[in-house]
Amino acid sequence: MALPRVRSCCCGCSLRTGTLIILILSLVGGLSYPFKCFSVTGGGTISNIIITIFSIAGFAASGSGIYAVCKEKPQWLVPYMIAQFLVFMSLIIVMLAVAICGVVFLGDLLKITVDDRFAHNVKQSGFSAVISFEVSSAMSLGIIYYSAIVVQSFYKELRSEYHEI
Repeated sequence: MALPRVRSCCCGCSLRTGTLIILILSLVGGLSYPFKCFSVTGGGTISNIIITIFSIAGFAASGSGIYAVCKEKPQWLVPYMIAQFLVFMSLIIVMLAVAICGVVFLGDLLKITVDDRFAHNVKQSGFSAVISFEVSSAMSLGIIYYSAIVVQSFYKELRSEYHEI
């Protein structure tokens, strides 16, 4: 299924400008995320190392996308679009896992507690954490989806101009 096509970005700017803004934000995010991971946890855990590898790959994909916009070479947008698709699918998988595991974990935890007030507090805070994660992730999915529409629309625009020459 193909993504819908737009003629301008959400703020009324051109597809080129919107794509460039999206790519610069992705570049900054890809560069800053590993520093945030290591400064918060303070160590080289396996998850931090994996996140750093993916962030560097995202940084490179964003860089190739910026090159594509500046030099008007549509093929250089492909790595970014692939990375964007992988992030989108990964977030969906994580959302499903958190929803399923959150429900199972809270159910098991409530079975072993003796104090009803404690069980109620755990249930409320756990439920709130799962819901807030799911809502914020759903908003992220929407942003990723819209940015994918903008980038792919610009890619198609570049390809049509590129093939006309």
